[in-house]
Formats: sequence, structure tokens, C-alpha cells
Amino acid sequence: METGIFQARNRNADLTGTGSKPAQELNKLDRLRAFFHSGSLIAILDIIRSPIFLVPIFILHATLGWIVVDGLLVILAIAVLRQHFTREYDARATQVSDAIGTLKDQIGGSRSVIRVHEMTPAFIDRWLAARKDSRDRAIELKDWDAWFEIVSKHLAMLLQYALLAAGAYLAIKGDLSIGTMEPAYRSC
Repeated sequence: METGIFQARNRNADLTGTGSKPAQELNKLDRLRAFFHSGSLIAILDIIRSPIFLVPIFILHATLGWIVVDGLLVILAIAVLRQHFTREYDARATQVSDAIGTLKDQIGGSRSVIRVHEMTPAFIDRWLAARKDSRDRAIELKDWDAWFEIVSKHLAMLLQYALLAAGAYLAIKGDLSIGTMEPAYRSC
């Protein structure tokens, strides 16, 4: 798909003489891919939602509230570790992406030279190699992000089960009614 976009855009730029860079559509493709693979919108909603439900849990029982606070602190620690461990992978992915930007500028500025010297196939091979390296680095970064996301989701599930188990224990002890166990579990 990228080769087709690259060749068509290069051909159209030469025919129209507009001087636009042939790889601008690939930038749009990269931005679209990054948007769909981003989990930032979900994370923002989770950050807003968690404190809202913390107060009612403390109202139901202080022990349940502290279990949730401890769980949220552990999840926050995982998020900090995620930022620490993925920083290097993110830097490498950015560096390779910048190299693609350099290639885009080169073809934009010397399109006629590349065509006259019949370097288009070699430049396309160079372009595709850079794109492959960029994809590989992005996948590597995404793999680490996915690992931390899975750990976070499992910890969130563990937090829910711990809250339910503590609610059951408090209900057996008589400190909490069975009817309040369910809202506490649902609000986590």
C-alpha cells in the first residue's frame, strides 16, 4: 500500500508541478495509525472516573476504601514504570521516524535529480527499508506498551476481586451488610 501511495504521489507531483512533497499522504497514514493504536483517551477517562467512585467506597467502609487506594497506587506505580521502561524504545522509534522525515525532505527537494538519474527504484527501496525499520521500532514500542497494559488490567481485576473478598469478609464478620458489598464491587 505504501509503495502505491509513494509512486502515485511522486508521479502526480511531477505532473502537476505543484512541488508538494510526495510522502505527505504517508504522514497522514502514520497519524491515523497512531490515533487508532493510542490508548490515551481511555486512560483519561479512567483517571477521571477513579476518584469519583473512591468517596462512596470510603462511605461504605474505610477498609474497602483503603484497599482501593492501595490498588490505585500500585496501578500508578505500574504506569510510572511503564514510562521509565518505554522511554528508550520511544526515543528509538522517534529517531527512525525522523530519518523518514529526512528522506521525505530529500525527495521533495530533489525529485527531478532522482528521476533524471533514474534513481527512483533505489530511492523507493531505501524509503521502504526506512519505513520497515520505523514499523519494527513502533511495533517493539507497542509490544512493551501492551505488556504494561495487560499487567495494569490484571491488577485492576485483582483489585476488584480483592474488594469483593474484603466485602464478603466484612459481611461475614457483621461489619458490612451483603447489600453494600455489591455497590462497593460495582463502583470499583
